[in-house]
Amino acid sequence: MLLMLWLVPTASAETKPELWFYNQTNLAVRANVDAAKALMDRAAAPGVGYQYMMLADTKLAYDGDKTINDIWDPEWSYYKHIREVIAYGTGKGIRIVPLIFEVGRADWLANRVDENLLEGQQVKGANFTVAPDGKSLIFKPQNPALTNTSFADGSAGWELDEGRASIDTSTGRTDSASLKISAGDRRGFGIQTLNILPHRQYHVCYWVREQNFSGDLLVKIYDVSVGRHREFHEGNPALAYDSKEGGWQQKEYVFNSAGSTQVQLRLGSWGPTTGELWFDDICVEEIALHNVIRNSGSSVKVYNGTTTYTEGKDFNPIREPYTKQTGKTYRIYRIPLTVSLPAGSRLKPGQAVQIDYDAVQPVYDEQYGTSLTEPAVLEYYRRTMMELRKFFPDGTPYMLGGFDELRQGGSSCGAKAAGLTGGQLLANHFQACYQIVRQQDPIASLYTWSDMFDPHHNAVDKYYLWESTLAESWKGVSADVTIVNWNLGNLRQSLGFFAERGNPQIIAGYYDSGDGRSAAAAEVQAAIGVPGVRGLMYTTWQGNYAELENYAAGAIAAWSELSPHQP
Repeated sequence: MLLMLWLVPTASAETKPELWFYNQTNLAVRANVDAAKALMDRAAAPGVGYQYMMLADTKLAYDGDKTINDIWDPEWSYYKHIREVIAYGTGKGIRIVPLIFEVGRADWLANRVDENLLEGQQVKGANFTVAPDGKSLIFKPQNPALTNTSFADGSAGWELDEGRASIDTSTGRTDSASLKISAGDRRGFGIQTLNILPHRQYHVCYWVREQNFSGDLLVKIYDVSVGRHREFHEGNPALAYDSKEGGWQQKEYVFNSAGSTQVQLRLGSWGPTTGELWFDDICVEEIALHNVIRNSGSSVKVYNGTTTYTEGKDFNPIREPYTKQTGKTYRIYRIPLTVSLPAGSRLKPGQAVQIDYDAVQPVYDEQYGTSLTEPAVLEYYRRTMMELRKFFPDGTPYMLGGFDELRQGGSSCGAKAAGLTGGQLLANHFQACYQIVRQQDPIASLYTWSDMFDPHHNAVDKYYLWESTLAESWKGVSADVTIVNWNLGNLRQSLGFFAERGNPQIIAGYYDSGDGRSAAAAEVQAAIGVPGVRGLMYTTWQGNYAELENYAAGAIAAWSELSPHQP
């Protein structure tokens, strides 16, 4: 490791930095091909000097399966377009770096390959009884004791944040009362504490009304004892209030209780907000068989005591109606599955049974992560890499870009059966992906985002829905992998961490700050004295390249000042 550290050049070893820019696009569209070429014209102009374009395009996740859609053919327009972009970049002195392998956000895999390759959360002991006619199972919920759900009894049962949350006795949906959140700068919540069962699914529903409201509208489940939210649904379009429709609107979602036995239901906003917000007719109820996932590590178990029943013989298959043609079925809320029983089942009318299963939990705008333990995921990546090799030449730099903001992992039956921490699971999975690329292109340069391997960023305990620590995830990242470091809030410490591990680094900067020159200068300043920092990337999530030239100029100017400060 120490030898590798000294083989990596310091930030001043070159007179100019490597300059990259990020381009998220859809190259199936002709206009986007032309736009990519125009960007490269600007990036390669005299005095600008970008050398790499990181290409983020969902279709880079295609694995060669033509049954997905009949347009998938080696000679269709996408293949022609991407070859054209690669060739154009070569002529301009710009290398195309494809962002590959969906891990944290598996949009293509869920829609086009198999949604059962995603990560789930365990559900244990959901209670059912056999129907009187012996043909189905009936769910028996154990609902929490939620009180004063319509606020007809004022604030009874609710804790109100002083100043912003209050009971409005003149505005209600089914009566004259509701919870009102007024405008303000600080948080404002109505809070009720609930006792729940661990590892169960719960349906949250509520009615909401707005008037000239702007800001965060939040309905959150929070476990005070461990300092963790049990869901992250902010930004999901299914929960967005339709101001055109107006009036009272019902919203609903499902959360998994994980290890919690007591949580707070919070209605309101963190602030600042303007306008007014009302909530009414709240429900929190146990449900089961919502977003069920099936793979080698996520099975369904129907049992009573020591007797386990057989799928297909004692009960009919419990599986979401997914096909490659219809896309993903998982949602923030949908009608749960029902269980029917075949003739000859050992299950008898009135008999009680329990069901264990894994269920997908969408995050934010229906973000899903892949399973870190399912072998079929790695087979899919191998097929994807074979497809990429049809148009990317030997020695292509590959960005293992799916390892970024992984909101969930290590929570399924299969993951827990492995007996590893979240960090160990992630390290193993990254190393497996690394080997897939190495096996097909031994001379390829490999890159990955920093955050999930950085103890100063997201490689921590209690990260989103992970159920164990992400410490030591970095042990799966070999020293020949270049870290694309975007920990701008703690950049120097983060750069130093990876430098000590011997990893070269590119700073992913700018992030739509509005001033490219000063952003680049500040980012280079953080790299002074840190070995192995090779350059910077103009990173925009908004597709705004107005500061592309200014960012390059700022990086080059600041880079020239590094030499006097280097060891």
